[in-house]
Amino acid sequence: MTTTPPEGAQLDAALAPIRRAVVAQARTRRRVRRWGFATAGAALALSCGLVALNLVGVSPLAGLDGSRGGATAEAAELLDDAATLSIGASDPVVGPGQYLRIETKSNSIGSFGLPDGTMFAAAVPETSTVYEPADPEADWVLVRKSGEPTAFYPAAEAERWAAEYAAIGTPYPEGTIRAQDGAFYGPEPWADPDVESMPTDDPQKTLAWFDDRYTGGSSNKAEDTFVRATDLLRQGTVRADQRAAIYGMLTLVPGVTITDATATLDGRAGVALGRDEPARDGERQEIVIDPETGAFIGERFLAGTEGYEVPAGEVTGSTSVTTTVVDTAP
Repeated sequence: MTTTPPEGAQLDAALAPIRRAVVAQARTRRRVRRWGFATAGAALALSCGLVALNLVGVSPLAGLDGSRGGATAEAAELLDDAATLSIGASDPVVGPGQYLRIETKSNSIGSFGLPDGTMFAAAVPETSTVYEPADPEADWVLVRKSGEPTAFYPAAEAERWAAEYAAIGTPYPEGTIRAQDGAFYGPEPWADPDVESMPTDDPQKTLAWFDDRYTGGSSNKAEDTFVRATDLLRQGTVRADQRAAIYGMLTLVPGVTITDATATLDGRAGVALGRDEPARDGERQEIVIDPETGAFIGERFLAGTEGYEVPAGEVTGSTSVTTTVVDTAP
């Protein structure tokens, strides 16, 4: 599926749901505020004020001057509103004996080499499901499964590549792994514990936090920041306030723009935002946000320069994330 950036009426239509959701949330909070001073005090009043600031065009996470930084105006507006919705969202409550279940569904194109030097590519679906226990002493559980390829490239010889793939056997890991603290593949935990030190009260501070951890990855700092922010969102374990902080920080990253007003991942519709990186020959990574709730739906990768006859602009990889609370783990 090839995508093109939205324009005009299409862009307005994409932004309309999130605008309606923010306005509706603001009205709800204003009704609550009438009794908030008498019962819940100033903390609730501050929560109401965050939405009011956003409605007059100032990010609730921006500096006092209302500056936005590097994202386009449309992308900054969507990210700001998604941050506001995230601030008001409720995190899943995991009770004693329960698990936070993070299901990640992906479909990515991988390349394969044959003994004669011939190369082909296949799009293979995978599912990784992590069970994080409420009990810190209990094991985390990871279940990985892979499916049959959904496409082969070059497409003209798909039957040949299907036979070759069957002969090779799936190279994708499957099975169930148990480990303390999510350390499924060694001492490093599955989820990044350092995220707890990330500031959530100001996007400039959040950006500085990312900058302090930049080690020279990617083609430049802006691309690396976008990639690492997506990595955190994809974990499915960041709290609502942390997700809001990441959205606010992304308004300061140069080149972030709305790339697809009607992106769909695993049957869930959202708006895609990404960066076109010249050093990647047009290859693009995107995040997809639910405009009704501000939830992170997942990410996509789009091809740049054509390879293995994969058309430029084709979605070469996608990941969707769903988080729920369950009573048992495998």
